[in-house]
Amino acid sequence: MGHASKVLKSINHNRYTVVAGVVASAIAVVSGCSGLLKAESPTTGERVTEPELDRQEREAAAELLREARLDDVRLQAEIGAIQADAERRVEDLLEQAGVGELAREQQAERLTEQFASARARLADRTDAFARAMFTVRDTVGVINPAAGSIVGAIAGVVLAGVGIDNRRKDRVIREKKDQLRVAVPSTQGV
Repeated sequence: MGHASKVLKSINHNRYTVVAGVVASAIAVVSGCSGLLKAESPTTGERVTEPELDRQEREAAAELLREARLDDVRLQAEIGAIQADAERRVEDLLEQAGVGELAREQQAERLTEQFASARARLADRTDAFARAMFTVRDTVGVINPAAGSIVGAIAGVVLAGVGIDNRRKDRVIREKKDQLRVAVPSTQGV
């Protein structure tokens, strides 16, 4: 008896288990594998593959960078306006009051403080942008909840196949026992 016939005999003996294994494999390939490789997108909330997640991350980063640049332009314009207004005020005050050197130094200090405040706001926005850039992909490592249902379905199919196969085997054993009882008459009553 060759190896092939032994394998075929074993497959025939466990036919429903083999069928369940094939069906479970088909389920895993068709519905499970792609679902296991998806994560929830933080921008759309939809389940997407890693390449799609990478694309969305690049788009989100580009949008945040564009917004940060617009904020920079606005802040620079605001700083320029504040600076021009402060310089004009200082000149007006100096002309009107004939203020001495000490008053100019105090005005310069206030002006420096205003610039420092404007720069601090710009730095805060830059920090917020940096934090946003590095927190876009927090959900990539999360285990897919659909994986449990797929694994459960595969396990159910395999267990159903094993159960059906065992019922068939029990029936075959019962039939053989019945055949032996008919072939060998009982000697207990003699």
